[in-house]
This record gives sequence, structure tokens and C-alpha cells, in this order.
Amino acid sequence: MTGIIGKIPSRSKIVESLATVEQGGTGASTFTDGGILLGSGSGAVTATAVLANSEMLVGDGTTDPAIESGATLRTSIGVGSGDSPTFTSPTFTGNAVLGTPASGNASNLTSIPAANLTGTITSGTQDAITRLGTVTTGTMNNTIGSSATFPSGHQVKQTFIGDIISVDVITNSTTFTDTGIEVAHTTRLSSANSYLIYEFFGGMFAKIANVAAQLQVTMRTASNSTYEADERLSRNTYGAYYLNDAGTYTYGHTWLRVFCGLVSEMGMPTTKSSWAAGDTLNFRLFGLRPSGDYKPVHSGSTWNATVTEVAR
Repeated sequence: MTGIIGKIPSRSKIVESLATVEQGGTGASTFTDGGILLGSGSGAVTATAVLANSEMLVGDGTTDPAIESGATLRTSIGVGSGDSPTFTSPTFTGNAVLGTPASGNASNLTSIPAANLTGTITSGTQDAITRLGTVTTGTMNNTIGSSATFPSGHQVKQTFIGDIISVDVITNSTTFTDTGIEVAHTTRLSSANSYLIYEFFGGMFAKIANVAAQLQVTMRTASNSTYEADERLSRNTYGAYYLNDAGTYTYGHTWLRVFCGLVSEMGMPTTKSSWAAGDTLNFRLFGLRPSGDYKPVHSGSTWNATVTEVAR
């Protein structure tokens, strides 16, 4: 048969020459093992080098794609900039894990502008975050979770009451009499993990005649104006506070501090040997004056009572 297709090249000529792209070939005899083939118009197909670990091909819309990695790659694909990428208003749907800085704390987080920190530290101790730099704006919305621990000696909570009194607080009895001064503290930790410090300050007291006066502090789980000896924190002869001088009419200020807890030599009521986190404990002040008036808080003077909770 002749004249149907035209001249067909001999078998030897097909083998001797490469098929061009126009002929449906690649125009190349070998390619890099593991490389990626790139088209070149009517020119021969080319192959990239083998991509190393973490390398990617990045195009620019004009020329051949380039092999990039690291900071160059992050910048090209819009994931931050350089080796210290900056992110604008990121949103994390899962846990955001911060690596450990070389300094051992979070001091490299120097500022959190317009921050509204609403997350929860669910495990570990607050020692894991020793410093968070400066929060320039925004609010810290959440409290530290109940599972967090505190270094011994750190204050974990404080309850305060105080006022300028308009009438005298008077005790005139051979037994302890209620002053009406009570502060209720809801514990942050249990007695196994904390102790309490009760403090009272009165700006001015008044005592008539040369007779001793005492103050005593009780701790109970409910408000009660009746003195119960088993609820007192100080079990010594002279109570939590003792006053005795030779003056006919004596003025001065009152300040007392009583420790409460399971630590050795601290006071605890015999009616309550421990407390749990979240318990409300009522600390009430009682006074004793065998004869004559004793005014632990004189009218017109200021007073305050605080309960400070400290980690053991």
C-alpha cells in the first residue's frame, strides 16, 4: 500500500532520535529521580531537584515554581513573617500550646494588646507561668481553676469588713459578751492546703477604772452572737487580747492577730477540726470586762477586721 499516510520513518530512525514535545514526547532522555516535572511550552520537559524534608513548591504566577522552606516558605504562603511570625487576631479552636522559652518563664510574651484572656489553666501549677509580661488593655475574665496550686506562704484570698462606728461597742460583763463584729470568710483552699490569719484593728478604745479587759475570737460555720468557749481560737489565760493599766480612764487603739489552722501551734476550735475548700467560716469578736465600761471600739473611731488565707 502506498500514498495513504506518507512516508513512515524507519524503525532505526525512531530509536535514534528523541520525540519532541510537538511529537508528543518529553524532549528529554532522563529525569531526576524523585523530581517533579515542569512544562516549558514547546521546549523539553524539565525536572526539579528532589524536595528535602519540609520543602514545598511555591508558584508566582509567571515563572517556574520555586522550592522553598522555613521562613521563606512561611512568608510566601502568608503564615507570619520570618522566624518570628506575627499573627493578627488569631482564633484557636483547640488548645494553644506555648513552648518553653529559654529563660524558663513566659517573659518573652512582653505584651498582649487589646487582650481579653478568657481561657482556663486546667492543669499544673501557676509556677508554669511565672510572668506574662504586661497586659496593656483588656480584662482577665476567668479565675484560677480549683486544681491550681500555690507556693507555700502566698496569700490566696482575703475577706475584709470595716467602717466608722457611730455608737460605742460596749462590753461590761464577767463573761465574754458579743461585740457584734463578725467577718465571714469563704475558703479558697482546704485546711490541708492553707491556714487563716484573723486581724482586728480598732482606732480607739476606752476603758474605765483599773480593771483588766480581754478580747476573744471565735470561729464557727454559722453566724451566732452567743459566746461558746469551744469555738475560741486562743486558749491561753488572757485570750486573744489583754489590757490592764492603772489609768482611771484609758484611751488607745486595739490591734490583734490570731492564726487559725492545722499548722503546729496555731489555734483551732475544738468544735471544728478542719475545713474544706468553699466552706464559709464566721469569725466573731467577744469582749470581757469584770466591772465598769470597756469600749473596744469608741464611737466616731474606725475599725476593720480581715481574714487572710495563706497557702501552706
